Amino acid sequence: MTYVERAKNLLASNALTYMGRYVSSLTTKVFRDHFGNDFPEIYELLGRSPLVLVNSVEILDFTRPVLHKLVYIGGIGMNKPKPLNKKLTKIVESGKKGTVLFSMGSVVKLHKAPLEMKSAIIQALAKFEDYNFIVKTDASDEQMAKLASNASNVYLESWVPQVDLLGHPKIKAFVTHGGQNSILETVYAGKPVLTIPCFADQFRNAAMVVKKAFGTRLPSMSALTVDSLTAALHDLLNNE
Repeated sequence: MTYVERAKNLLASNALTYMGRYVSSLTTKVFRDHFGNDFPEIYELLGRSPLVLVNSVEILDFTRPVLHKLVYIGGIGMNKPKPLNKKLTKIVESGKKGTVLFSMGSVVKLHKAPLEMKSAIIQALAKFEDYNFIVKTDASDEQMAKLASNASNVYLESWVPQVDLLGHPKIKAFVTHGGQNSILETVYAGKPVLTIPCFADQFRNAAMVVKKAFGTRLPSMSALTVDSLTAALHDLLNNE
């Protein structure tokens, strides 16, 4: 890392330590309100815990020193893919070269994105005529609906069965915000991924995707343009 990157790490480490203590103090207060003031500090309990269960897979993480008390259980709550309904099956199987899932998760509200960004997404997807694209956005997103009406290969859905879709053989790739569960699900399905991180761990997850060479990334949502998304999709779909 560069000097600036190391400085950022130092600041972030201190900030996260403070935030962790603050959040745990709020949690402690909740327990003490219910069980009395003699309930121990949550932050102290964390340090004394004999095991820590981590929602990740060890081989998908960066090389780093860890304690034996860390147990990786990534994917423990993941269900096996189920057959798609008739509507999604028709969409997925009608793409000449396959279909790409585009979902920014439940926290990132794509329907609240600026019109310019929505337009850039649709314009870029429309260039890949041999692929269908299933884009998850809110049912009330009239702007996206109007833009997508001019792209015959773009289908908008307000909700998608993500694991089921990724498990379908005609789904060729996944565009995601890079949340931990989405990364685990795409790895479980064995599909390449394009990450567009927005906040928190998503930037680290995006860097890990590139490091482990099972996908590519855009630096952030603010870097999304017609040209950048087109180039990233081309790399995602054609770079073996």
